[in-house]
Amino acid sequence: FIAVATGADISELAFEDSRNGRQYRAALEEADLVLLANTGQWVFADRLGLDLSKVAFVPFAIDVAKHLSIEQAPRSEVLQFFSVARLDWSEHARRSLKGNDVFFRAFARYLSDHPAAFARLRIADWGVDRARTRELITALGLDPAVEYVPVGDKARLATLFQEADVVVDQFSMGSAGLGCLEAMAAGRPVFIHWDVDLAA
Repeated sequence: FIAVATGADISELAFEDSRNGRQYRAALEEADLVLLANTGQWVFADRLGLDLSKVAFVPFAIDVAKHLSIEQAPRSEVLQFFSVARLDWSEHARRSLKGNDVFFRAFARYLSDHPAAFARLRIADWGVDRARTRELITALGLDPAVEYVPVGDKARLATLFQEADVVVDQFSMGSAGLGCLEAMAAGRPVFIHWDVDLAA
């Protein structure tokens, strides 16, 4: 059988000392082939001691035509950022850290250094650091420029991509999440930390 790793399954679940974690590790070890959907997953496959000759990279399949068929949102003078990455950035987060706070602090500096510029930030409201994100946004004085949007279905997400001028992904993992790839399929530039060594 073939095992397909899509994200937190191999970066988090596989390392848990739990029944599900042990079962998942066993499945990866017994698979005839393990497919990784993200370049950042190679390090986890290696850390688990998997036979790398049975591991291959197959990126997420993105329907580019579907994203490009969505009606383009009219552009405005307001620069619209959309932070799509899961809000997992503090020392309290148990999951793969996304480093969202790196961008939030940079956004605050941008607004401080460019008082004439007008920009807004939409934040996808999901992840373990939702409350801490609100506290940080308030502490940075960003409340007037920030809107929290609930994570909805793919159609809603595609619309949010179209309404954004720039999509913001993660700044610590070194690889692109599914949201980043979908944003690029929608023709949107993405801010992200990309570790080129992981993709080599």
